[in-house]
Amino acid sequence: MTDNDPRYTRQVAEAALERIRALSLSADPAHYEIWYAYATGQKPELNQAINASLAKTKSLTDAELEQIYEQHFAPSTQAGLSRVGGRVSQTVDTAIQMLDNLILTTTRSRQHFSDASTKLTNNSDQKSVRAIASLIIQLLRDVEIQYSTLERRFVESRRSLDELQNALSISTAEASRDNLTGLINRRQFDKVIEQVLSKVFHGTPLSVLMVDIDHFKKFNDEFGHLTGDSVLRLVASAMTQSVRDTDLVARYGGEEFGIILPNTTLSQSIEVAERIRSAVMGRKLKRRSSGEVLGIVTVSTGAALYHAGETSRDLIERADECLYLAKARGRNRTCSEKELAQSHGAPN
Repeated sequence: MTDNDPRYTRQVAEAALERIRALSLSADPAHYEIWYAYATGQKPELNQAINASLAKTKSLTDAELEQIYEQHFAPSTQAGLSRVGGRVSQTVDTAIQMLDNLILTTTRSRQHFSDASTKLTNNSDQKSVRAIASLIIQLLRDVEIQYSTLERRFVESRRSLDELQNALSISTAEASRDNLTGLINRRQFDKVIEQVLSKVFHGTPLSVLMVDIDHFKKFNDEFGHLTGDSVLRLVASAMTQSVRDTDLVARYGGEEFGIILPNTTLSQSIEVAERIRSAVMGRKLKRRSSGEVLGIVTVSTGAALYHAGETSRDLIERADECLYLAKARGRNRTCSEKELAQSHGAPN
């Protein structure tokens, strides 16, 4: 079987997911990418690093995997940023050189005009005045040509810097996005939630939803990973169209998504979750080639409200517990921290 054979890619993907399950790791995109590459054996250095760590401790921590990812995958993104940064540096160096030339040209021109002024003062005959006047006219023409050239080069440099700034913005955005769904990735989600929590005013509500696609593995096993990718995009689209511009939707890992809802109470977050659930169910999954309906996608959601003084990890973990409760109660539903408390026997 070849890399293009669906059976091969399915086997590799299953091997990657099996590794994630066996090591009790979160199935976020970075972990999946690591274990997918490990299963293919296309990165010998990666396999050696992982095997060495497993030989020592029989397991891998999130910190170790993040270090492995940064070493074997992130450099491609960093290299792109470095290339853009290098081009910016070259353009700035060119601009500095042009400024130096401008200063030198101005200094020389000033000296030439000063010499001409001295000659006019010391010579009053008509022939000398004409000669000096001709010299001044020539000097003015030279200055005009020099300034015109410098102006053109500055315009070119400005255009180049604008293009580089745009390229840098694109590279930075790509580094924080999930390629498949277009949503921000987990790393960016973690950064944003920290920033949001640091700015939450006392008494201002903030909620988080953790959303998971029900029976996602079934879609992959029955219809292949291309269909699985379509399911992920379908759910991502339904979520982004069901929230406000101020809300933030992220692909948290595998088939799990995270949503940050600023200025949103727990009851309001449940309404958002139910709106998303209905939107997902309303989109039938079809085979593109034939239009055949492959099934209806559903999601389970956990909703949690931020409590003053807690960390982002506390908030996310509570929302995750609510999500697991929704799964345990039959899927295709939303459970909040109130139901979680009740299930633990705590008072309302």
